[in-house]
Parts: sequence; C-alpha cells; structure tokens
Amino acid sequence: MFRNKAVIIGVLSVACLVSLASLGYQRYIGTRGAALETQCEQALEANEWGKLEEVAYEWAQLEPDKALPWIYAAEGANNQSKPVQTGVYLSMLPDDDERSPRALLELSHLQFWDFNQPIAAEETYKRILNMDVWTENNVAFRREAHRRLIFYYAMSRQRNRIIEEANRAIEGGFDVPETYIYLIGADWMTFTNGAEMNNRWLMTNPGYEPFVVARSYHMVRTSALAQEEDSKSIGLMEKNQMLMDGMLESYPHNLEILAFHVSQATLGGNQKRVAELLSGAPASIADDSRFWRAKGTVHAGRQELEEAEKAYLKALELHPYDWQAQHELAAIYRLKDDFETVKKYQASSMLGKELRRDILQMPSTINIDPDILDRMIMFTEASGKKDVADKLRARVAQKKATNS
Repeated sequence: MFRNKAVIIGVLSVACLVSLASLGYQRYIGTRGAALETQCEQALEANEWGKLEEVAYEWAQLEPDKALPWIYAAEGANNQSKPVQTGVYLSMLPDDDERSPRALLELSHLQFWDFNQPIAAEETYKRILNMDVWTENNVAFRREAHRRLIFYYAMSRQRNRIIEEANRAIEGGFDVPETYIYLIGADWMTFTNGAEMNNRWLMTNPGYEPFVVARSYHMVRTSALAQEEDSKSIGLMEKNQMLMDGMLESYPHNLEILAFHVSQATLGGNQKRVAELLSGAPASIADDSRFWRAKGTVHAGRQELEEAEKAYLKALELHPYDWQAQHELAAIYRLKDDFETVKKYQASSMLGKELRRDILQMPSTINIDPDILDRMIMFTEASGKKDVADKLRARVAQKKATNS
C-alpha cells in the first residue's frame, strides 16, 4: 500500500515538473518572441533587410504558427532581390492567421509572373479561398483571389471552371464587375495576348494540354475577329483550320477543341459532321451547354421540333447566358407560332450578341464602360437570372458610390 502511495507521489511529482518546465518554456517563447518582434520592427524601420530576414527567420522557428515572422522574413528577402527565398517564406504561412491571405496573394503574384508557374498560383488562390480567417479588414483579399483565379481560367480556356468559380464568387458576395463579364462570356471570351501568355506558360509546363489548347484557341479566335474587321485577313482561315484540325487529332476528347469543330460544322450547315462529333465525344459533354445547343441544331435540321426545344432548354439550364441557344430557341417557337415566347428569346439573344461584340472590343476587363454594365444587367435579367442581375446592379452602385 505504502509502495503504491510512493509511486503515485513520484508520478505526480514528475507531472508537476513537466508542467512547470512546459510553462517555463512557453514563457520563454513569449518573452523571446516579443524581443525578436521588436528587433524586426527596428530592422524594418532602418531598412536593414539582411538583419530583418535573419531575425524574422529565428522568430519563425520559435513560433512557426504565426504569420508575422514569415511575412517579415519575406520582406527582408524580397528587398535583397531574393525572389525564390521570398516565395519559400511565404509558402510557410499558416492557414489560420488573418494576416495570411494578403501575404499569400503576394506569393501568387510571384508564382504567376516571376516564376512563370501559373498552376502553383492556382493552388495558392484555392488555398486562400479555403481559409476561414475573414474579417472586415481582409475580405478584399478574398475577392481578389476569386478575381485572379477566374482570370487564369479564362486565359487558359478552362471554360467550365470559369463558370463554376464566377458563380461561386457571386453567390458568396466576393464578385467584382468583371466577374460577370467572364460568366456571360465563358463561351467566347478571348484575349489578344492569350496565345503569347499560354506559350510563355508552356516554357515551364511543356506539353500541358490546357495551355496547348488555349494557345491555339486564342490564336484562332483573335485572328477570326480580325477577319470580321478586315476582309484581307481571309487568307488566315485555311491556316487556322489546319491548326485546329491538327489539334483535334492530338486531343480528340478535349471539350474546347470539340466545341470549336462543332461550332464550325454548325455554321457551315454540316449537320452530319455535327452528329459525328457529338457521337464520338466523351460523356462529360452532358454538362456543357454548347453541346446541347449543337444537339438542338441537329434535331431542328431534322424537323424534330420537340427534341430541339428540349435540347436548347437544357443548354440554357446549364448556361443561361448562351445567346446563341436563345436565338435558336426563338426560331423553334416561331415555327410553333408561339410569338410571345419568340419575342422574349429574340430580345435577350440580341442583347447577348451585341454584348459579345462590344466586350471583345474592350481594351481590358478592368474599366468597363457604364453602358456595357447597364446592358449586362439587362441581359442577365432577360436570361432569367434576376438574382444575378440584382447583385451586379448592387455592385455597380457600390462602385459608383466609392468613386464619387
């Protein structure tokens, strides 16, 4: 009995010593951390970048779950023109610190531009958006992460991800006016520097399919726009067709390439070719409105009006802003003598078509003409998305209030 009592006392004594040691160490960390933070502030004030990096790194080793020491270390490295080391420090930021989102945006900038690693930047954007550290002081950085991620998807022609991320931003209230441009223009948005940008990314990501496809897409689409403006550019058509034919051979299941060829066959009235492309396409086309629209044209060509109507309605269910599907649906209802519905879809289709023309002529998506914004509101509402129209209306009003 007494032996057991002695053992218990011994165990309790050891536990107390361990507890005291732990408490003492925590006090040491707190005291030492505070001293190192002060030294960092002094080094920052004196522009002593090497010292700032050194002291901040020591602090980060002591308290790695804090963002500030890593941020200070990155600041020191950055001001010594050490971008790789800057990126290493920023990648160590904790996900549960409210200072991290802003600093991680800096990391994404390095990855996207300096390191030419857009896929790594994409993962950083996602990391930011998955955090749960949002306050009134840092919520703007969440909005910016959404904006940058959508831009990347648009530039790399990841069409379904454009729609998914734009809707996610809008639903969460983290949208900006250009979010709606990418949502509305997911099927046709292109960039004059798109081929150049994707070619640059291929230097560090050789053979990566989305970049290879996007490079060809932007090259062909921008030259097609030039042809619309200049009849002398028609000579590019055959070259572009050869390029895209080769892309279909290399990537027969890529939806962007398939959508291009389906569109070309539809415009040429080659319903047999459209049907062939659809029959050989992967199952994932069932979630893509462009192929339902194409299916509708095949049925319409066969005078199968009910099936055509169902296909066009499915296209608009998947992507309500498909102005071409709206146009084709108006034609179906005209054949069915439903002129009230014809009027509805024809009006929205014209709005969408004119927006496409004017948006593609914009020098950038940052500063959007107020008239275009107003018509975007009208188009989203006419497309049956009043909730989206109301959010865009509110965002525009907010921007006007901020600028006034």
